[in-house]
Amino acid sequence: MITPSPSVGTATLGIVVLAAGRSTRLGGANKLLLPYPEEPLILCSIRTALASDLGPVAVVLESVAGRLAEAVRSFPVVLIKNPDAAAGVSTSIRMAAEWAFEANNALLLLLGDEPDVDPGVLQAMVGRWRVDQPAALRARYRDRPGHPSLITKQFLSEIDGLVGDRGLSRRFELAREHDFFVEADAPIDIDTEADYQAALARITH
Repeated sequence: MITPSPSVGTATLGIVVLAAGRSTRLGGANKLLLPYPEEPLILCSIRTALASDLGPVAVVLESVAGRLAEAVRSFPVVLIKNPDAAAGVSTSIRMAAEWAFEANNALLLLLGDEPDVDPGVLQAMVGRWRVDQPAALRARYRDRPGHPSLITKQFLSEIDGLVGDRGLSRRFELAREHDFFVEADAPIDIDTEADYQAALARITH
């Protein structure tokens, strides 16, 4: 059994990058291996997590072998294999929670296909959590909600109810008190070839 820290001010958290998707809307090629602009896209989220300096970092992958795993293996991160990745992102979120809550009080979630998240947003969100002690937080940008998301053990029942490719967005919409407002536009979410080209255009022009 995990014993919670006596104070959220000194509590620990684990950061997990979700990277077990199948890139179906990009025609089958693994989008996380696309150059952005020169190194694999997945490394942007990993560098963000590490730069935040908030806690240990893990990456959920469908396989811990192959090109994607090799791309991240040189970084100080834990690789988590999700053999049920085909059943949807809900399975990856549960595996992320299992890893994080084994030794931490909170879980900070990032997506491998959102390369432009500012490490400062992670730090500010965790600062809010340490002060207000909410059960969960979700970044809400000027134009839409997005990531990162922070969840604690009090939010585990919401994770248990996830099925298939549904993430936590519906749960957060039902509880807007969990919003963490960010005075910036949401980071681009790369799902299609058009998304990828638009993202490249933003950083190369």
